[in-house]
Parts: sequence; structure tokens; C-alpha cells
Amino acid sequence: MLPNEYFDWIETNERACCWAWGWLMLNYLSEPSSNPDGSKSHPPTTEFQNSLVTFPTSPKERFYSIVYFFDTRSVNLENKKQLIEKMKAIWISVLDNPHPLKFIDPTNEQQCAWAWEYLQKHGVSMSIFHPTNNREEYLSAVASIDLNPSHRDTKKIFLMSMKKAYDQKKYREKLTGKKPLNTFINEDSKQRLDFLAKLRGQNINKTLEWLIDKEYDSHI
Repeated sequence: MLPNEYFDWIETNERACCWAWGWLMLNYLSEPSSNPDGSKSHPPTTEFQNSLVTFPTSPKERFYSIVYFFDTRSVNLENKKQLIEKMKAIWISVLDNPHPLKFIDPTNEQQCAWAWEYLQKHGVSMSIFHPTNNREEYLSAVASIDLNPSHRDTKKIFLMSMKKAYDQKKYREKLTGKKPLNTFINEDSKQRLDFLAKLRGQNINKTLEWLIDKEYDSHI
């Protein structure tokens, strides 16, 4: 079996762990095993494929699934070392790109759900992931982009569109409960309004709301 230190880069990084599990799912899920006579056959569900088919619901379960995969492979130690080192090299190349979802807060349930739903809607989410909570939705979304084989420029354009859609969503939410007010005021009143806004440390919209509410309350 591989020494524990070979898995340190996966165990200590949730993003790397999710990517590694996904990479194995995409590349080794249907790997046949070697029989003594040299023929190939698919292992029974009780062997290593079982851990990959049973979808993990947390980074801890995902890490154990990866370790179990390596522990139960019917290859020699050197072959296992070469594979884990190959995976680590590929992962390092993934990190050469900017983090794909820097604009999403991994602790915000609504944002994580939106990101995963957006990827699903645009056919970018990986069907191998079945997130069960907001943290898993975030990790699954990031891993789906990390594992996507598209050219980096194609990814960049997609992420720019995704960020734009997210900004529009935030803007619409910000306008919820607000009505547009189109009017003109004289220059002196505008200067006084700017002065009041600066004095209160607010923007003009908030200052106008304060003035209206104050005057309204004085008549009730």
C-alpha cells in the first residue's frame, strides 16, 4: 500500500480531494482488472470500484474512497506511485489557472445552490457529482470546472458569462422592494442633498428615504 504521505496533498485540501475523486471516476471507473491468465475482467462490486460508485457525501468520505481505490488496485507499488504522482502533476497544472468560483461564498447556501444550478443549466456540471448540501454543491461546482477538458480560453469566457449572470442576479435582488424615482431638483437643493448625504455617510438614495420618512413621521 502507498505510504500516507502520498495522499497529504489530497487529505489537506477539499478542492484537491474533490478533483482527485472526480478524476478517478472519469478515468478509472470502468478499468478492468488483470486475471492470472493475462485476460481482463471487471472486478465485482465488493472491490475497489464499489468505493467509487458509492457517491461520497463529504470530503472525508471522498478521501477514504480514494485511498481505498489505491489500496485495492491489483498492481504493484511502483505503478500506484506513478499514478498518484501523475495525478498530483495534473492537479498542479490545474492550479495554474485562477480559482474558477472566487465570486461565490462557499458558506452562503443560496450562492452555492445558484452556482451548481447554473452549471447544470448550461451542461457544465459533472453527472458524477451528487451534492447533498451547500458545501458539497460548491465543491462539486468547482471540481466540475476544474475537470472540464475545454480549452482554458473557452473556460475563461464561460466563467466571465457566469460572473456577469451572478452580478445581474445580485443587482436584481438589491432592487427588490425599490421603485424608480425620476425627477429634477434645482442646483442648490442638489448641493444640500449631497452635503446631507456626506454628513450622514450615506448615498443619496438612503438620504432621500431618511428625509421622506422623517417628514412623514412628523405628520403622523
